[in-house]
Amino acid sequence: IDGEEGNDSGASALLVLRYNLYRGSGDIAREREAFHRGNENRAKLEVARRKAAEEARFSWNALQTARARVAALRARAEAQRLTRDAYAQQFEIGLRSLLDLLDAENELFVARTALITAEFTERFAVYRVLAVTGTLLATLDIPAPREAVTIYRTPADVQTPDAVRAKTPQLRDPRAEPRPLRGEKAGEPPADAPDLSTVLGGRS
Repeated sequence: IDGEEGNDSGASALLVLRYNLYRGSGDIAREREAFHRGNENRAKLEVARRKAAEEARFSWNALQTARARVAALRARAEAQRLTRDAYAQQFEIGLRSLLDLLDAENELFVARTALITAEFTERFAVYRVLAVTGTLLATLDIPAPREAVTIYRTPADVQTPDAVRAKTPQLRDPRAEPRPLRGEKAGEPPADAPDLSTVLGGRS
């Protein structure tokens, strides 16, 4: 060949580029935007879960503290009651003065008041634990409002990277055909697409 002895070999490659003239890269952009929005929503959900867990721990610790205080004040109130009864008996036989008896009555009143306050605090702590765990309405047999109904999502509904790639062929293979819009068939332009012959000036 060309006056030289020997073998000559060659190779050729064909590059095919497919581009959707009607939507361009809009489909890919929308899918990527949905993917990033899903990541952002999952991050917000994780923050909300951490806050809920922290609130649950705080509420549970407050309940345990309230219960311990109620137990201590109940024992104090019982001790004051026994003291008041003993002072009353001693007053009847002249071993205690009226002032001593009144002081014992006042101490009993203060102890019982503190106990009642602590019991209401404990009850509030119980309701708070039920609220942060989402069981308050069910415990009180109150139907949940429509806005509070939990929307359960299956793993197939979550926009994971694999799910986005499965929906977007271009992310897996740039040579793949773009996914058609809803209500359209593959290979058919949208109803409002411009006439290519007009756009290209009648060139074929």
